[in-house]
Amino acid sequence: MGSNKHVDNFSGFEMDEDRYRFLVEHSGELISAHRPGDWAYTAVNPAIKSFSGYTPEEVIGRSAYDMYHPEDAEAMQKKLIPAIYKDGIRTFRYRHKHKDGSYGWVESTHRSIRDPDTGELKEIIAVSRDISAQMAAEQALREQQAELAHMSRLMTMGEMASGLAHEINQPLATTLNYANGALRRLQQGKVPDPQRLESLLKAIVKQSQRAAEIVKRLRGLVKKTPFQRSDIELGALCTDVVGFFHHEVALLSGEIRVEKPDKPVVITADRVQIEQVLVNLIRNAIDAYSDSDSEEKLIVVRLQAFPGSAMICVMDNAGGVDASLVESIFEPYVTSKSDGLGMGLSISRSIIEAHGGRISLEETRDFATVFRMVLPLTNSLREKRGMIP
Repeated sequence: MGSNKHVDNFSGFEMDEDRYRFLVEHSGELISAHRPGDWAYTAVNPAIKSFSGYTPEEVIGRSAYDMYHPEDAEAMQKKLIPAIYKDGIRTFRYRHKHKDGSYGWVESTHRSIRDPDTGELKEIIAVSRDISAQMAAEQALREQQAELAHMSRLMTMGEMASGLAHEINQPLATTLNYANGALRRLQQGKVPDPQRLESLLKAIVKQSQRAAEIVKRLRGLVKKTPFQRSDIELGALCTDVVGFFHHEVALLSGEIRVEKPDKPVVITADRVQIEQVLVNLIRNAIDAYSDSDSEEKLIVVRLQAFPGSAMICVMDNAGGVDASLVESIFEPYVTSKSDGLGMGLSISRSIIEAHGGRISLEETRDFATVFRMVLPLTNSLREKRGMIP
């Protein structure tokens, strides 16, 4: 019986086993096969040595779960492995253990192989590459962006100092009035009845808590903190941020209001960073009205929920953005302010895109300027995330 091999005249290799064996053995990517269930290695190419320090012989028969970071192994067993079994193919990132005990980042594409006749799952093929350097570069970039974002927040808070001082002064002044009123009564020998005294003390406590909450939110905005995802309700966030600007808008004889759904709208995000974007957009609208002849100075922060996403619009009628800036408005150092650095919108775009969203500038019939930021809702974001944990 003649051989079914044929020769590739360009390479000199036969195109079946020899050729494929050469490609697998000399590949810079880790190629492995795994047994369903315990995810044990059934085959692996020599690249495992550069990935982990182990030889192929040392890992054959060993569960791949032993090679993952414990947090990643747990997440894979609960979510990603079932997804691979179901969908047939999935790409994700995880931390892979080296023989010396250290961990490096790896990106793998796993594919399930099934019997064509019975559909029985036979094995899983994985192609992986080391992305540790890429992850380190991304982390350095995130740290640099976080530093810029922090500087931007400090500058914005400086611009808002007068309005913020008024916002804090209101509950403090109210507390002082209640306390002085009670003190005068005591000095005059007029001891308030217990019910009246309780009412005064409750009012003082309420105003003190209000002042403390304002200070807490301010500290959160200016504090330098690492990126922290948590579930946040956007309606409450919008209301809190708008509260910082009521006094400043009033000085312009304007109005600022929040429009939001009755039901909670929850996203998974870094609260401080989303607040920063909203502060930047409202700050820009106020600055635009400062140089505008518009009779109706109205700023609307509108929150809407859609299947899988939420949208926050910041709208004003201050005359719109100069046509020459529309295309480049989100680029660094682009600004219409004489004393501006042009970093606010650039940082805002980086923040929104880091959260899997998008931000855009539009004009509508009802409003001259509309900034829209769209963010994935909590469940949608968790479904799309390809990185463990």
